[in-house]
Amino acid sequence: MHAPLSSDITIPYKPKQCTFLQTEVAFARNHRGHTNNYAEMSSAPAQCFFIFFVLVFSSVVRVGKCAPPTCYSRAVQLSKEIMDVLEKTHRSPRTKECAEIFPKMFLDVHNSCVTAKLRDFLYVLENLPEIHCRTRPRIVFLKRKILTLYEIISRACYRDLVYLTNDCEALDTGISYPRYAEDTLQLLEETS
Repeated sequence: MHAPLSSDITIPYKPKQCTFLQTEVAFARNHRGHTNNYAEMSSAPAQCFFIFFVLVFSSVVRVGKCAPPTCYSRAVQLSKEIMDVLEKTHRSPRTKECAEIFPKMFLDVHNSCVTAKLRDFLYVLENLPEIHCRTRPRIVFLKRKILTLYEIISRACYRDLVYLTNDCEALDTGISYPRYAEDTLQLLEETS
């Protein structure tokens, strides 16, 4: 006997698609009463598409948040952060005693008196009578944030910010009154 030559062996060619379809049809025949399993097989491409859509959408959202902040948005964000840290400083038992010395402050970057108020607050923070108050991490952090906001407003965004009011008392009380020019205009309209 001689060994078969490679030309004598014939291997039947079955495309993979036909094999996949045949197994899917066989599965459907064997499980006619179980339509849920067959429906799950047909929804697999939909699930893949959904996962792909979620991944693409989440990457687009991340790219949208990568824009650098403007001077105005950074100043507004810093003022909110300062107010949060100031509130935590007044509530914390470790810094409550030190915070009693602080003047009242309600930051509004639209107020023209904000730079003077920040400068005065920095002076108080740097000259606290108790040494342990000056070295508290939260107070040092507050001082750093206020100094950053002061430098942004007075140097980096000097001409970018628009001041809508010059009511310096509003920074102490938190109550802002409408602009005086509008009040005068309204009075002139009422008397005419």
